[in-house]
Amino acid sequence: MDIFYKVIDEIKDTVERYGFNNTVTFGEVSEVDINKLTNFPLAHIKLESVTHEDKTIVFNLKIIVCDVLDSLKDKKDDMYYRNSNMQDILNTQLVVATNLINKLRRLDLVDTRFARVDGSVTSEAFVERFENVLVGWEINLNVTTFNGLGIC
Repeated sequence: MDIFYKVIDEIKDTVERYGFNNTVTFGEVSEVDINKLTNFPLAHIKLESVTHEDKTIVFNLKIIVCDVLDSLKDKKDDMYYRNSNMQDILNTQLVVATNLINKLRRLDLVDTRFARVDGSVTSEAFVERFENVLVGWEINLNVTTFNGLGIC
């Protein structure tokens, strides 16, 4: 059974296909070298849990898409833009998140072992998170797949 690989590889390939992010990582976010600036913009995949149904397997995933906040010193004090690229990052990474979600909603059209994303998808914005001041989105979603192992 390779369904686990198909799910995470589909996410990785989709993020890389759009070219907005330099790196895609998997696992615990604490294991990612967030101080290495060449990693950014970054997408990170974390498997939260798996639910085993009669005929399906549901992967609960958390995906972070983010970049490093950069102060823009050449601008005047501006309370709207906050002299940073925060809004640019939120905009660009929202495109990444939306493209990914749209692709995952159509997985059943690509491979009959997949069902569509299960239920609503929530993307929560974050600003100035982690040590090196990251900005982006945390996506929480469930991907349902056909359980090809069957009951013995």
